[in-house]
Amino acid sequence: MAKAIVALKYHPNRAFGEIVASKLAQLVRSEHWTIDLILAMPQSRRSFVERGYNQVEMFSKPLSRLLGVKHGRKQIQRKLNTRTQVGLDHNDRYKNVRNAFIAEEHLISGINILLVDDVITSGASLNFAAKAIRGGLAKNVYAVCLARADIERHNA
Repeated sequence: MAKAIVALKYHPNRAFGEIVASKLAQLVRSEHWTIDLILAMPQSRRSFVERGYNQVEMFSKPLSRLLGVKHGRKQIQRKLNTRTQVGLDHNDRYKNVRNAFIAEEHLISGINILLVDDVITSGASLNFAAKAIRGGLAKNVYAVCLARADIERHNA
């Protein structure tokens, strides 16, 4: 899975996205969450320009189709071009992404949102993105990720 996720960051792979979206759809259905909108974890403008796509959208868009739920992009943005989280320890990861996200209140107020990401390491990015969404008065924020990184190995 680690190799597939790294490859997805640099080479869009719709087939892989469809496969993992079907697994995520099973997971989400088993949780019985009421979801009104699916959002991929936003990346910095710089990363989007360099790659030409958001790798998380490779599976968040098919997930939205499978669940019959609208997919959005403008509802949350990364307002800061933070440095990469790779190589940062737990505390530095939180400092790096604090205040990095902004949600559009008029687009999310009162709705249930599923936030989708590829890998969770410290949880810093997901935590601050969810806080921005909740600050935008979303009713509930749920999250799913493809994988959880081995923090010990990343900080060694």
